Amino acid sequence: MMRIPVIFTISILAAFASCKKYVDIVPKGKIIPQETRDYRLLLNNTNKLLPGYGTQEVMTDNIDYSSDPGLEDILGFTTAAIFSFQDKIYQDNSDVSEWNNMYSEIYVANVVINEVMSSTGGSQQEKNYLLGEALTLRAHNYWALVNIWAKAYDAATAAADPGVPLVLQADLQANLVRKPVADVYAQIIKDLEQAASLLPATAANNYIPSKASAFAMLCRTRLMMRDYDNAEKMADSTLKYRNALFDLNTIAANPRSLPLYISHPEVIYLRQAGNAYATMFLSQDLLNLLGTQDLRRVLFTADGKTTLNYNGVTYYGEFIDFRTRNTGPTVPEIMLVKAECLARKNDKDGAVTLMNQIRQKRFKPLEYQAVAASDATQALNMVLDERRRELFCTTARFFDLKRLSKEPALAKTVTHLYKNTTYTLPPDSKLYVFPIPPRVLEIGPGIVPNER
Repeated sequence: MMRIPVIFTISILAAFASCKKYVDIVPKGKIIPQETRDYRLLLNNTNKLLPGYGTQEVMTDNIDYSSDPGLEDILGFTTAAIFSFQDKIYQDNSDVSEWNNMYSEIYVANVVINEVMSSTGGSQQEKNYLLGEALTLRAHNYWALVNIWAKAYDAATAAADPGVPLVLQADLQANLVRKPVADVYAQIIKDLEQAASLLPATAANNYIPSKASAFAMLCRTRLMMRDYDNAEKMADSTLKYRNALFDLNTIAANPRSLPLYISHPEVIYLRQAGNAYATMFLSQDLLNLLGTQDLRRVLFTADGKTTLNYNGVTYYGEFIDFRTRNTGPTVPEIMLVKAECLARKNDKDGAVTLMNQIRQKRFKPLEYQAVAASDATQALNMVLDERRRELFCTTARFFDLKRLSKEPALAKTVTHLYKNTTYTLPPDSKLYVFPIPPRVLEIGPGIVPNER
């Protein structure tokens, strides 16, 4: 295989468009990784390896832009199109940064996966850890890509449903075709299982994957497959290594004292939203669910008139101290996966117990009240509501709506009001599968577009 100089500003579109012009020359100030420490530096490039998805939240029942006509007028083309459930959400010939960023990260991961074990100067353990990190990085990005740009996983059709290009080599001349959803999921699971066997029990910070990170992504993967038995097992494996909850009471008086995500006790694998500091105004439906005493409402929302001079309530979590939203798995998220799995097998008390453990850290002591469920069905709905409270504006709601659309009892029609017109998104809508970016279709003739 041609030795590829690694430049930290890799773009997947450059890989698509320029592969035939590529020459094996080391640019001044860049390096060809050879020693193990070079691969460590490569994976430490947080500026290029953290951003991912995020705009999908706009499609959910958590978001509402109808509170102010002026707010509707400032929305960009893609945001307005996603919010109003349009067939066309990207302008012609446009790049899509979320797709580009994730495939760029996959390229870097592939460089490490393909080469690190033959590098020089490092111990076997160091190489194993780096390989595990790269496998986790690749799997995470494929998990997001296939769940945004392909149909929801369905065991009956996954072998035939078009997924996304599955690139496993650092090869700029790879033949790019969409692999079936089943193949992409199989690769994600394979990567994460190998990563879990290689990674350490603890890592220096939340950006660097540990065993818990791999297990948490396996938990997310099994959840999206609606494989609830294995999702519960992966939740248990995750919580064996990471199970700390953060009490929001400790920052109630000073929200700026919220721990940085890189060291936050709840963050298992730090990932960043691709649409940092987005203008996200919250729906009344979500606000009703949060209530007024929940510290997640108190700390992470704000009056839109005060903050952005538009009527409504806005998500304020990113603006407390100007940090990009974490979209990676967290301890409470994994606890809620386990709670959902318990409710689905009629253990209502076990499900509610886990939920109450989280909720106790989300209310002031005098305002906290334990919840109870009369049956497993109620417990399941309560857990899904709690996921909305805990994970709003992290894009988790988009993935939940998409997977639950396969279950009639839990499927939901989303309604948005935009410029005095009501738009609806039924559970079986093709719009849950985002269109392949126009530029990718232009330069990748073998890539089949999604039906819209």
